Amino acid sequence: MVGGFGFVVMFVVFLYNRRLAKRIKSQAIDSVAKDNLSDALVSAGATIGIIGLNLACPGLIRFWLS
Repeated sequence: MVGGFGFVVMFVVFLYNRRLAKRIKSQAIDSVAKDNLSDALVSAGATIGIIGLNLACPGLIRFWLS
């Protein structure tokens, strides 16, 4: 749940920074936007992985954490 929220927030920040970079023609802000997109995709991937792990073998997380 938290990872999904992080994805949404970082994706909105990416869209804002990308729009700003185009408006002021800044390569630096464009690079920051790409970094925000990368962070959003990592959050999505981590969330999907955790959900998949819980669906496939829920006892595995308890095993790793113990």
